Amino acid sequence: MRRGVRPWRLTVLLGVAGFVGLWALFGPVLDANDAGGTLLLRRAVAALTLAVDVAVGMAVLHLVLGRALAPAPAGTQAPRPVEEERRRFLGGLLTLGGGTLLGAGGLAASLRSFTGATNYDYEGHGVATEHLLDAITPTGAHYVVSKNLIDPTVDIGLWRLEVRGLVERPATVTIDDLRRLPQQEEIVTLECIANGVGGSLMSTARWRGPRLADVVGLAGRTDPRATFLIVSAVDGYYDSLPASVVDDPGTMVALEMNGAPLPHRHGHPARILIPGRYGEKNMKWLSGIEVADHDHTGFYQRQGWSESAVVRTFSRFDNLEAGSRPTAGQAFEVRGHAYAGTRGIRSVQVSTDSGATWSEADLDAQVSPYAWRFFRWTWTPPAPGRYRMAVRAVDGTGTVQPDRYEDIVPRGASGYHRFDVDAR
Repeated sequence: MRRGVRPWRLTVLLGVAGFVGLWALFGPVLDANDAGGTLLLRRAVAALTLAVDVAVGMAVLHLVLGRALAPAPAGTQAPRPVEEERRRFLGGLLTLGGGTLLGAGGLAASLRSFTGATNYDYEGHGVATEHLLDAITPTGAHYVVSKNLIDPTVDIGLWRLEVRGLVERPATVTIDDLRRLPQQEEIVTLECIANGVGGSLMSTARWRGPRLADVVGLAGRTDPRATFLIVSAVDGYYDSLPASVVDDPGTMVALEMNGAPLPHRHGHPARILIPGRYGEKNMKWLSGIEVADHDHTGFYQRQGWSESAVVRTFSRFDNLEAGSRPTAGQAFEVRGHAYAGTRGIRSVQVSTDSGATWSEADLDAQVSPYAWRFFRWTWTPPAPGRYRMAVRAVDGTGTVQPDRYEDIVPRGASGYHRFDVDAR
């Protein structure tokens, strides 16, 4: 008696091919799971999870094929000609293959769009509101930007930081190892490179943790050939930093934010903190530091953003916006803030005629050499009418904030915060 087609062979072959194909396409994404631990552990968890998913899918497929391709019971009907059965089988196989390819293509497009996406989570704090910014931003109001559709929640018991590369003895570091190092505390402003002119993707917090130099030092001496640090994170993020940042006094591996352990959305349990660089360089969920003699193009740099990511001079009105109606003849206190990274702020100037003339604003005390600085300026509109407001800052080197507008890509926005107000 002629034997029917064996669907289990087909499902096994499709399962193996599906596993290999999906791993080849989405390996970097699959590695970005919440298991914590070393890269090897995360990869093992990802492989096991993918294998289970493929096995479940293939089991369902096996049941479907088993019913579709099983030979007809004896005596129920006359057997079909061999050619007809072969055509039916090949037609079903082509349909299955086409559906699989379309499904995989859709999944690929979806996952690739997710991995390139940017999530913004902030409250627009300080934009044209009576509630002025605090020198230290409350943790819940601190802006958040993420490339992930869903951020990782790291198991601190499994988490490890690998320090490797051109070092004397590669080290696998636990959170307790980091806590035993000398801790330093700095007030540092973080700004997203996507913060537009007058934008609010900027916040300031009190950060605490060991110096980056001490963390790298856990792996012994560094080879003199080292020129870069290649850093990686649990969520698959990666970037490179000049090795010279190790010597910057404010650069640290932050473990705390505003007196508490880092929240998950801010990189629990450890993140890189580099004063004066845009947020894209201040990596969250840190998992690896490789000391290297070569650069490695980072996640956002592959999308066209700046490699150096040094913050540009920024200034903004906080309690004044387009459409504001100050009263002519009455004093009105204009408030705002400015930021220039590690260069600091020397002065802030305000104009009511779009920059034809400028008046010097008063600066609040500096809370940190790495933080924003607030200004205030008392203005009495001389008469009703429209005034074109503008603000600019002078950084600590004496360089005036440039007037020429530049969009956020590739190196951050530039230009004066300007708008019209009508005095009544």
